[in-house]
Amino acid sequence: MKKKLYNPAMLAMLTLILFVNNCFASYPSPNSAVCLKLNGIILKSPKSERGLYKVELIYDNSMVVDSARVSINKPFEFGLVKNSLYTLRITKEGFVPLFLKVDTKLTPDNNGVYEFRFQTELLDSAVAHTLDPGGLNAPVGVVKYDEVNNRFYPVDAPKETLVEKDLTCLKLNGLILKSPKKTKGLYKVELLQDNNVVDSKTVPVNKPFEFALAKNTWYTVRISKEGFVPLLISIDTELNKDNTTLYEFEFETELFHSSDVNSIDRDSFDLPYGLVRFDESNNRFYPVSDYRAHIPGAF
Repeated sequence: MKKKLYNPAMLAMLTLILFVNNCFASYPSPNSAVCLKLNGIILKSPKSERGLYKVELIYDNSMVVDSARVSINKPFEFGLVKNSLYTLRITKEGFVPLFLKVDTKLTPDNNGVYEFRFQTELLDSAVAHTLDPGGLNAPVGVVKYDEVNNRFYPVDAPKETLVEKDLTCLKLNGLILKSPKKTKGLYKVELLQDNNVVDSKTVPVNKPFEFALAKNTWYTVRISKEGFVPLLISIDTELNKDNTTLYEFEFETELFHSSDVNSIDRDSFDLPYGLVRFDESNNRFYPVSDYRAHIPGAF
């Protein structure tokens, strides 16, 4: 997932990003309903160091209400109470601390329990002197409830604290169209890197989903549902080292029902159906036109 330009954009890698507020209050009762499960993973830093990371959940900038010590690639989870302001602080000796704000404000009639997942890494403190000191201590952003899409999602951070700028180069937005076979149920959408699932979502038809992709990395999107042939799409995010633009690529697709592919070479569906890569002449990410042109259907 990585380019090593050491500026404030390097403080975190989030499939989702974040910013901040301060106030004072007493912590809600432990019996208060949890409205958000915050799940995180700390990725391996380019600086190979052994040891554990300290992850703290701070309520209202004043009280540590939960904490954990975790190793790289080890998931952690905190339960957040409704209508509260939290700061997530991640620290390790030799690295710049990372701060993430989470605002759990919801309407009184919303009693749902949501989940927000993210991945991040810390910046080596040895290169911190090359960065703006103010940016190092600032939260990378804030996660808030998105009422339109009924989910918690990152609010764009101000440009001076947009920490994913050098890491994320492409926002991949997809939509699964309704199949002619009228079957109920959800689709599983997975983002793979080096054959490992780095993010996943479960979505219904006509419900947009989004992944944040890092620069100079090869990804595969896998879409599957019981009774349908899985669909694979490859994305190559290789860019010139001087290109720090954040791009967006949108696509719509549908799956072939298993009963409709009897006359088609099933083995061909084990290969990616399309390849998306940067089109330098038009300054955009776009499908390679002649890739897998013999496969039926449209991408």
